[in-house]
Amino acid sequence: MENKKTKKDQTDRLEEMKKLIEQSKDMTSIQPLLFPLEELGDEDISFDSNIFSDIADPDKSHRLFFTMRRMLIDNLPRGKENKALRQQIYDQKNLFLNRGKALDKNGIRHSSGQMTYISTFLEPAFNVTADWVKSGGGPMDIFMAFYDLNKANGFSLDL
Repeated sequence: MENKKTKKDQTDRLEEMKKLIEQSKDMTSIQPLLFPLEELGDEDISFDSNIFSDIADPDKSHRLFFTMRRMLIDNLPRGKENKALRQQIYDQKNLFLNRGKALDKNGIRHSSGQMTYISTFLEPAFNVTADWVKSGGGPMDIFMAFYDLNKANGFSLDL
């Protein structure tokens, strides 16, 4: 009995979809063009094929991102009294990884540094962090390293 009901529901949905599609055809045929075709000039439709040189690799991204995160956690000063200091460094790192996408007025970035381009952002950030750990640098060194990367790319945080 339930099978008949499901079949009827599916048939009803399909019929409704057909009606909606027919209505949309009627509506699109009467809508005027927003931009008459003769007003469209030669558009630049070039395509940058270089984007294919940085293919996503979720495993590599995960490894780089979380290893870098661990290095920062292990080598930055701990404790509540140093939270603001750590946050300033994380803000610079996140700004770089998110290609200049800063936090909005609600504190939301609308971007994820974990899935950024590997060769242009994630690997350089990882290398900066690894070099900082190897050199035994302090908090100001890693802050300035990310600050300089951000400034060089045109997305610097106001200090």
